[in-house]
Amino acid sequence: MAASDVEYRCFVGGLAWATDDHSLHNAFSTYGEVLESKIILDRETQRSRGFGFVTFSTEEAMRNAIEGMNGKELDGRNITVNEAQFRRLTPTSSLRAAAAMSSSSSAVAAPIEHFVLFKARPEAVASGAAAAMVSSLQALATLVPGLAYIHAGPVLRLRSPAAEALGPTHLLHTRYATKEDLASYAAHPAHVAAVQGHVLPNALDITAVDWVNAAPLPSPVAPGSAVRLTLAKVKEGVEVAQLVEKVAAATQAAGDAKVSFGENFSPARAKGYQFGMVAVFDSVEELDAVEGDGKVEEAKALVRPLLDEVMVLDFVVGDAPTPASL
Repeated sequence: MAASDVEYRCFVGGLAWATDDHSLHNAFSTYGEVLESKIILDRETQRSRGFGFVTFSTEEAMRNAIEGMNGKELDGRNITVNEAQFRRLTPTSSLRAAAAMSSSSSAVAAPIEHFVLFKARPEAVASGAAAAMVSSLQALATLVPGLAYIHAGPVLRLRSPAAEALGPTHLLHTRYATKEDLASYAAHPAHVAAVQGHVLPNALDITAVDWVNAAPLPSPVAPGSAVRLTLAKVKEGVEVAQLVEKVAAATQAAGDAKVSFGENFSPARAKGYQFGMVAVFDSVEELDAVEGDGKVEEAKALVRPLLDEVMVLDFVVGDAPTPASL
């Protein structure tokens, strides 16, 4: 991949309120050419939200900045610096990449997304049985072949009336190269044992959806990532394919985004939800920063007329034994 197709960006957290774009640029420019330095502002007060991003022209400069600035003092505050890198492919290179992926079994062009939402029994939460359930699911990472990524953990917050009504407390997110891998995972003895021994005794309710990612680019997830999950039901007379097309156009219009979305192909436990989407952010602060963003609101306006019901929740990815670079 050409260097111009990659953006080398650092997330900078813990900033002082007085730090602005200019001072951020000055602090990091000693490590290499800075293409952009940006403080994220509160949409109402226009004050700093305490974090920002610095984009370098080379990977070496980015690495040096992370090593040199992480934990160091800037304007009286000890800051946190880590990588927030993502790829930006041109349409031509996207086609080349898709062609290469279609001919290679090791490359995943459209990963299979699998989400399960659990409403844990209150007594299971109090006794620690819900935490044991999470641990048993996370342990499948080293037990089940074909499992490209797994995260099990608590829900951070419920963001819609439908989510409040459903009431999930925990979730499981896994990714696969093929539907066959998903089917093999479901039938694997280790998975069956985890479900029978930990999930069924401790869950009051279970909702599950699966989709093939229709987004043109991957949505890598890493420990510390904040993820927004959206499930939707379309209005009567609306085809789910229409929603997928609208979301594709809306996310493109909103700019660079790490998203995955598609039509649910497993209706049995989906409670009528026909569409799923995740948006991945480097941190909870970055996720919160999109609230009220003009481009995001425009994107929502494009798809809102098609929707009958929307369930939205957020969660944070913990330390995971498997990568999620699909």
